[in-house]
Amino acid sequence: MVDGLFVSNLIGTDALSAVNLTAPVIQLVTAISTMLATGGSAVIMKKMGEQKTEEAKEDFTFLILVNVIVGIVMCAVGYRAMVCLQTERESPAFQEPQAAVQSSRVQRSERMF
Repeated sequence: MVDGLFVSNLIGTDALSAVNLTAPVIQLVTAISTMLATGGSAVIMKKMGEQKTEEAKEDFTFLILVNVIVGIVMCAVGYRAMVCLQTERESPAFQEPQAAVQSSRVQRSERMF
């Protein structure tokens, strides 16, 4: 990933690890949406080819409903994870090591420019 090159060179290794931790989540979301779109369109086209247009319309409606529900669940899980991480990040135990990391970032960025 090209963004990893820029993040590692300009911000640091901690930010690069954060980018690399989110990559599987993005790939999971993409895989689920591709699965629903591909599988759903195959089922709908098969029924339309069999001249079962009413069943195809019902399946399409069901597919849209499933996509909306899956999207809402993904948003809720992502929001919950974000809140948990933000709460953990605001704890005093997390703040002390960040001061050292911040100073190394400033030194690294000054060195690059």
